[in-house]
Amino acid sequence: NYPFDAEHLQATIGEEVSGSRFVGVPKNHFFLIGRKRIERRLQDEFPLAQVRVAKDWSSRSLRIYGIERPLFGYYFSRGLAFVIDRSGRVLSAAEPSREDAARSLRIYDLDREIPEFQMAVLDNAALDFFAATQGSKVHNFIPKVWAFSKKDSSAEVTAETGYRTIFNYRDAGEGQLEKLDQTLSNVVKTDLPKLDYIDLRFGERVYYKLR
Repeated sequence: NYPFDAEHLQATIGEEVSGSRFVGVPKNHFFLIGRKRIERRLQDEFPLAQVRVAKDWSSRSLRIYGIERPLFGYYFSRGLAFVIDRSGRVLSAAEPSREDAARSLRIYDLDREIPEFQMAVLDNAALDFFAATQGSKVHNFIPKVWAFSKKDSSAEVTAETGYRTIFNYRDAGEGQLEKLDQTLSNVVKTDLPKLDYIDLRFGERVYYKLR
C-alpha cells in the first residue's frame, strides 16, 4: 500500500557495509557484517515495514525479508496526518489521498497534540473503545470518523448517516452501546434523519439533539 524505494534500500545497506572496521579489514567482510545492526537501520529507514535480515552462508549473501505492518488507521492532529499501527503507535507521517482516508479508520485528536515517531497516541482504553464500537451491532450505527480527547476522556463518533455520538471512552463497555441501541431504536427512530448528536456520558441519562 506504500511506495518502496529499492535504491534507498541498496544505499542504506551500502552505507552499513562500507569502510573498514579494523585496519585493513573491510566492513563488507561477510563474517563481520552485523545482521542486527542492519535490521535496526532498515527499521528506522522503513518504519512501515517489519524487517528481518538473514545471512546465507552458502552463497555469502544477505537476505532481506520485509512485510508491511498492519495499518490500524490515520491519526490527524493540527491538519497533519500520521499512520498508526494496531498498538496505537505512530509509524510515519502521511499524506493520504481522499480515497485512502475515506476507506480507512480516521481518528482526530481534539487535544491537538503533535505526536513523535513511535509515540503511542492511543492507550489500551482507547484501543478497546474503537474495537468495541467497530464491532458493535447497534442498529443504524455505522461509525465512520472518530475524534477523542485524553483530557476529559470523551470520544465523538460520527456515524455514516451524519449524526455524532459522544462517549466516555474510558467507560465504553456494553452499557453505553446498549443505551445507544435503545435510544436509536425507541426514542429517535422516526427522527433519525434530523438527529444531530446523542450524548451518553452521564450514567443512565441520555441526551440528544435534533437539527
